[in-house]
Amino acid sequence: MWKTIAVATCFAGVFAGAAAAQDALTPQVLDTIQAVLLRNHVTTAKQAECIIFMQTTETPAYIEVELREKHGGACAGEPTASPHFLEVRYDKRTHTVSKENDAMTGYDRMR
Repeated sequence: MWKTIAVATCFAGVFAGAAAAQDALTPQVLDTIQAVLLRNHVTTAKQAECIIFMQTTETPAYIEVELREKHGGACAGEPTASPHFLEVRYDKRTHTVSKENDAMTGYDRMR
């Protein structure tokens, strides 16, 4: 249901790249992020079909993931474009998800 790309590496096999780039975006991390997005009405299950997850940063404390719109096929929009949708941060210790705030000056925790 969800498409995932982790810095030049795609779980669906679209891109090839270093295995280390995808290590942080485990199925458990993705499931947590997806559940929080649905629970907070950030996206619907139908819209989720057209979202790509890209790991942008990993530190010992967190993983930052950029969500981008997927266009083409069943997803509306220009197929050559993949606009930014949202940035989230997954806390490795607490397993919580925060989203980029509207001012883009930090992250607000999602429940």
